Amino acid sequence: MDAPLILTTKIVPSEIDKEALNVEIVDHYPLEFYELTQGIEDEDGDLVPPPAKAAIEAGVTIVESVLGTDLQYVGQKFTHDTHEIVAKGQPTTLTTPWTLCDRKPWLNLL
Repeated sequence: MDAPLILTTKIVPSEIDKEALNVEIVDHYPLEFYELTQGIEDEDGDLVPPPAKAAIEAGVTIVESVLGTDLQYVGQKFTHDTHEIVAKGQPTTLTTPWTLCDRKPWLNLL
């Protein structure tokens, strides 16, 4: 999302970025949602990915569907708790900085 140019004390849900309107606000995903992710059959009988909004029909509530109701300000759910929103993940080989000396054995394999 873009960096804020103006800070405001009142959030108007209908004025948030379009990407944020597709955020799921559920505490669990129903079985129908998982079945839908396996694909749907087209006219030829081939499995194709479902459209993004098909999740709503499978029982998943998104922000856009509660705009203009009392639920736009309360009752927003989530699927996973966190104790610290800025917590960093575990370091991996890709995120660990390497020096040229560390890379030399790998370069000989190429």
